[in-house]
Amino acid sequence: MVIDISKLRYPHIGWLMGMQPNPHLVLGKKVFWTCKEDGTQIGLYLDENDELQVRSKNKKVAAPDIYQAFVATGLGDDAKEMLLSARDWNSEYVLYGELMRRGKSPTYMEVHPETQFVAFDLWDQKEGGLLNYNGAYQRCYHHNIPFVKLYATSYNTTIEGLFET
Repeated sequence: MVIDISKLRYPHIGWLMGMQPNPHLVLGKKVFWTCKEDGTQIGLYLDENDELQVRSKNKKVAAPDIYQAFVATGLGDDAKEMLLSARDWNSEYVLYGELMRRGKSPTYMEVHPETQFVAFDLWDQKEGGLLNYNGAYQRCYHHNIPFVKLYATSYNTTIEGLFET
């Protein structure tokens, strides 16, 4: 049940105001508003030999320097354990996140004091897509993998949690 990673593409989601035909597409949907980290988007998965692999920009295998940067985070064993745990649920996972290398970020918006990884999505083969924030967060939390901060959730036209009272 190994994922054919070459066929899996992370969806491109543009800015809310640029949604076509218009931003009203999200009305009636539960939206999770999370922190956007500035780094390199990577995906973590297990190959046919259960070895941890790192992909980037929809490439099956990331460049060696990206792989080494992820290893430097110290999260390799935890990530592998989490990916293996998917089998307990008769599934396979791909964990997506932002790899922030020490120094200036790719867009020069941030300076990172150390190399770190923060997950933001979890693709579940059994579900046939990305889990919602709660499901992905819980799986990462259980395996000590940092997950992006949730600022608010909204449903219909209200926003809960965005402003403190």
